[in-house]
Amino acid sequence: MKISLSRVFPGPGLIQFYSCHTFIRLLLFVVALSSVNAQAGDLDMLVLRVPAGAIWDECEGCQIEAVKTSGNEVKSVILTQQFVAARDPSVSFDGTTILFAGRKTPTSRWQIWRMDRDGSNPVQVTHGPGHSHSPLWVGSLFHLDDTAPTDRIIYVSTDHGWLDENSHQPTTALFAANLDGSNPLRITYNMLSDFGPEVLPSGRVVFTSTTVGADGISRHGLLAVNIDGTDLMPFAGVHQEPSWKRLARVGGHGWLYLIDSAGKAPLEGGHLAAVNLRRPLHGYHHLTDTSDGLFSSPLPLTNGELLVSHREPDQSTPFAIHHADPKTGRLGRPVLADKTNHLLPVAELAERPRVNGRSSVVDLRKESGIMFCLSSHISDRPEINDLQSGAMHTLRVVEGVPSTAESSNQNPSALSSHRILGEVPIESDGSFHIEVPARTPLRLEIMNAEGEVVARQDSWTWVMPREWRGCIGCHEDRETSPPNRLAEAVVKPAVSLVPAHSSGSPQ
Repeated sequence: MKISLSRVFPGPGLIQFYSCHTFIRLLLFVVALSSVNAQAGDLDMLVLRVPAGAIWDECEGCQIEAVKTSGNEVKSVILTQQFVAARDPSVSFDGTTILFAGRKTPTSRWQIWRMDRDGSNPVQVTHGPGHSHSPLWVGSLFHLDDTAPTDRIIYVSTDHGWLDENSHQPTTALFAANLDGSNPLRITYNMLSDFGPEVLPSGRVVFTSTTVGADGISRHGLLAVNIDGTDLMPFAGVHQEPSWKRLARVGGHGWLYLIDSAGKAPLEGGHLAAVNLRRPLHGYHHLTDTSDGLFSSPLPLTNGELLVSHREPDQSTPFAIHHADPKTGRLGRPVLADKTNHLLPVAELAERPRVNGRSSVVDLRKESGIMFCLSSHISDRPEINDLQSGAMHTLRVVEGVPSTAESSNQNPSALSSHRILGEVPIESDGSFHIEVPARTPLRLEIMNAEGEVVARQDSWTWVMPREWRGCIGCHEDRETSPPNRLAEAVVKPAVSLVPAHSSGSPQ
C-alpha cells in the first residue's frame, strides 16, 4: 500500500513538510529540529491532512494522523491508511478509542468507524443507506424504566432521505445511536440541513442549523438540543453576520470557539469567534477580522491553550497549525505546516472529563407531543414587540412536508411543500397550549383578527414523542424570567392538532 511519508525541516517561522513515498504498513518518524521558532511544545493530538486540491465532500486522500510533539521532536503516525478518505475523528472521554468517518473505496459512502487510539482494530459502526459523518462522543441516556444508563454517540447523516426544500439536494440531520451503532434515532427534523455537532459539559449538543428568513437569505446559526431530540432552543449567532457558524468546539474557562464565515466549505476559512457559555445569546463576539487572515478548525486543549489552522488572506499557502491566544485570538507560535496539504488540528489524544448524562421522557410508541407558551407578547424581536397585544389573535401551525429521494425518483418535479396543520386562538395573556404530531417539521405563525400573518418563525421546530416543550415567549431573551402568573392556556386541555392519520414524519 502506497502511503505518504513526511519529513520535517525547520523553516523561517514554520515547520515545513515535504513528501516522498514508501510501502511500509505504518509510518513513524522522529526528527529533531534546531530552530527555536519552530518549536511545537508538548502536544498529543490528531491532525487531519487534506490535499490542497481536495473537494471537502469527497475528501479524497484525506488522512487522520496521530502527532506527538515534545519540544523540537515530532512523531507522526498515519492511522487510516487503509481508507481512501478519512476525516472527523472524535476521541473517547478516556482517550483510548477514536470514532471517525471513513470511506474504504472511491465509491463508498461515508460511514462511521471506530478504532483504537493507535489505529488498530477498525470496526464499522453505521451501515445506513446514506452518508454518515461527524461522529461525537456524548453522555449517557436514561429512561425511568431503564435498568442502567446507555452510552450514546451523535453523528450527522443523510439516511432519512429528505431533500432540501430549496436546492432539492439531500439534507443532513443529527442522529443518536448506541456505541455499536444499534438503536439509531434521528434527533433533528429541520426541512433544511443540520450539521457540525459539539457536546456541552451539560450533555446538551450544540450544532449548526440552516434557516431561510423572510428575506430569502440562508443563515446558519447555532442551536442546542438534548441527545434524545428534546428541548430544541437557539444557542448563539442565530442572527449575526456573517451567515455561517460552524466547527464549534468547547474550550476551558466557559468558552466555545467557532469559525464564522460567508462560505460553506470548511477549507474556505473565516473569522475566529467565541461564545461565553454562561450567556451564549449575549456573549458572542469575533476574536479576529479579515486582516488577520483565514482561520479554521479551532482546537481547545485540556491545558487551556488553543490551536487553530491559519492561512494568509490571499490563500497562497495551505492551512497550517498555530497556537492562538484563547482570549484574543492573536496568532502565536507555529506548530506544523505542509507545502501541499492543509493541516487541521481536530482532536486531542488525552483523557478528558465526561459530560453529563441526560434523562429522557421520550416514548417512541407515542405519536405526539405538547407545545405551550406562557406569553407570545414577550419577545426580543422588534417586529413582535412593535405589535399591540390585541394584534396577536390566532396561532397558525404550519407543517413541512419533505420531498424524499424515493418520491423524487417517482416524480422528478416533486418538491417539498407546506400545509396548514391548524389554527388556535391565542389567549388574552398571550399563552397557547397545543398537541402536535411528533418528529414533524413545524413552523409557528402569529395572525391578527383579520387573518393576516404578522410574525412567523424563520426556523423549523419539532417535538419528540411524549415531549412537553414549553417557552416563556415568542423568541424571548433566554435570560428572561417567566411572569409570575398562571397562564390561561395551560389550565385548559391542549388543543389537538394531530391529524387522525398522523404517525409523524418518515424517520
